[in-house]
Amino acid sequence: MEEETPGRREGEYFDGFEWKKIGEEAAPAEKPATADGSYELSPREKEIVKMMAGGMTAKQMAQSLLISHRTVQFHMDAMYWKLGCSGRGARVQAVQKARKLGYIK
Repeated sequence: MEEETPGRREGEYFDGFEWKKIGEEAAPAEKPATADGSYELSPREKEIVKMMAGGMTAKQMAQSLLISHRTVQFHMDAMYWKLGCSGRGARVQAVQKARKLGYIK
């Protein structure tokens, strides 16, 4: 009789929070919080977009916030997705949309 690997369940996977059946659909994303279809930014994303508007690089933001450059990039990527920004001009688009939504004064 073969034993299952500890922590593994047959026909399921762990998504980092809970066990799910293979083939089970992911929960739908939260509904947009703003009229233009963008999502609410987290407090850290709001802080980072303000620093972006001030002209800081990701490395400067990381040093200022005492976090890694990769963590800053993670927050920027999430913010770009939430604001619907992509491509080479994503940084400029994000700052413009953040101003329009009132995240930057």
